[in-house]
Amino acid sequence: NLSFPTVAYNSIILNWTPGTGSTNTLIVRKQGSIPTSRTDGTTIYEDNGNAFIDTGLTDNTEYCYALYATDGTEYTEALTGCSTTQNAWISGYQYSKSHTIIGSTSGAVTDYQMKFRIYRTTGTDSGDTVYLGSKVDSTYKDIYFTANDKTTPLSYWIESSDTTSATVWVKIPSIPASPDTATIYLYYGNPSAVSASNGDNTFIFFDHFDGTSINLSKWQSRISGAGGTYNLSSSILNSISSSATDMTYFRTINTYGHDTMLEAYQKYNNTGHLSYPSWHTMGSYTPTSNTWGTMTCVADWTSCSNATISYSNNTWVKTGISILSTDNNVRYYVNRSLAVTKVRDFNSGFYPEIGPWYRTGTMSIDWIFIRKIRSVEPHHSSWGNEVFATLNSEYTPELSCQSIITSGKSLGSGFYWLDPDGGDIVNRFQAYCDMVNDGGGWMLVTSSMISSESFILTTSVKTVDTKGGLIMTINKTGTLTCDANQSHQVLFKDIIPWTKIRSDYEFYDRNSCWGIFGNASRNQGSNLIPFALGVDVIRNQVKMGGSSGDSFDGITAKCTDLSTNFWHYTNGTRSAQVILRRNSPSELAGLSTGVNCVDSLNGWRYKNIYIK
Repeated sequence: NLSFPTVAYNSIILNWTPGTGSTNTLIVRKQGSIPTSRTDGTTIYEDNGNAFIDTGLTDNTEYCYALYATDGTEYTEALTGCSTTQNAWISGYQYSKSHTIIGSTSGAVTDYQMKFRIYRTTGTDSGDTVYLGSKVDSTYKDIYFTANDKTTPLSYWIESSDTTSATVWVKIPSIPASPDTATIYLYYGNPSAVSASNGDNTFIFFDHFDGTSINLSKWQSRISGAGGTYNLSSSILNSISSSATDMTYFRTINTYGHDTMLEAYQKYNNTGHLSYPSWHTMGSYTPTSNTWGTMTCVADWTSCSNATISYSNNTWVKTGISILSTDNNVRYYVNRSLAVTKVRDFNSGFYPEIGPWYRTGTMSIDWIFIRKIRSVEPHHSSWGNEVFATLNSEYTPELSCQSIITSGKSLGSGFYWLDPDGGDIVNRFQAYCDMVNDGGGWMLVTSSMISSESFILTTSVKTVDTKGGLIMTINKTGTLTCDANQSHQVLFKDIIPWTKIRSDYEFYDRNSCWGIFGNASRNQGSNLIPFALGVDVIRNQVKMGGSSGDSFDGITAKCTDLSTNFWHYTNGTRSAQVILRRNSPSELAGLSTGVNCVDSLNGWRYKNIYIK
């Protein structure tokens, strides 16, 4: 069967099950319709794998594929199918997720602020919470929100963050009434990104008190008494009163209407006054009970009633005051939980006011904003699966074949882009990865990975297989006696860190004495731990037991003239696949074999060499 398991921008991923008896698979691609023959389209692949990434495609375009066996016989059931590339992508970003928002039963809204929680850990996305792992930068500079067209940027503001999570507000341009939905996209994974966090662009009103003086385009200063002062320090406004009458107030220049909510992150030290709308105040500290009274008044200071909200003095707290057009009630929030509801009838024209409250002390505010609100707010729904810019390309290389397995990007065995140092991608290269056998994550060794060879009465011939993998045939040049050891050593560059090596061995003709499979007897060694039965792997054995059969006895060094010596009798080619362990990680490692008491100049061969 043929499937398209993962979505990527400008790329389509194909997975298939090869036909019985076929050798290689030929893939033909055609835009808009299924190819009807091997020549009806563009040939994009011919190999014996079971997965392929078709890259460099046009966005928002349908591509169709037909898969054929290269032995001249088509599959019994034609392997055909079509898939469509993504219709847009933000350049430089590696990943994205879609998010659905369900509209409010109160009606459609525009430019509506919604809160998100972004985690740099693993978990299940749900509601306002999304898990991006370490793919997002620890400063969250590379988060980028777009509208449903996947390109129009949305304004956002990072309220708070640490290396584990961030709280982010996003302004959604349009959300229809329930039950209809809106979709936005979150992009991430761009090391070169610059943060676009901006509270002024996100909220109706916003101030983080940057600089050294109050922003008089937002606030009007009202000073009562000569002793009232203020200062701005580390983006915090400190409004200070020296007595009950020496106070510094700030009121916004603009007024605001119903269906809005004022939120602030503040700290009171014996005094404080946060009001919205006019004279609806969250303040009036009572030292004896360590509580704050919520005084609800009309503008002429009549008909006031108090309610107690308990939170500690001199402690940072998130407070909020909202008023809805549906009932004109004023609601007070502490750390985003409803604390008190007051029934009042107010007209429009509200303004925030902050400052001390008839007591000696300091009121500090880190940030303050006004956002839209509805009696029934739009709410977060589902998240889409993670989408990759390209699962693996020259611009998004992975550290190793194993890291591709770990990150969940494996599409089966095939060619992948790697950049083992994880830095500048100028060092990237393509390698064939076996993602199926022995847990997957094996990188095929090529001739370019040879660091050195050492010969004692031997020569080597290097060829390549269809995947570019190294095949090394070792021939002997010494005399057919027991006078001298004949050996060969090849060490590989540490292009990637590796601890295991897997290779197919073929042995020719006859040698009575030998050292193989990591044993340094009669050879130069190669920094491998000698093969041990029950610990290491040997399989696909052919005549590896000598006259006893195919099963190797596990003795990696011999010099006897016994029939159980598998390399003793000239009974054709002996072969096996072996997985060996590296010894010291600080020294180069590779393959080495040595022989003595030979009766032929034919030697041995290594092929299908993989490291992990």
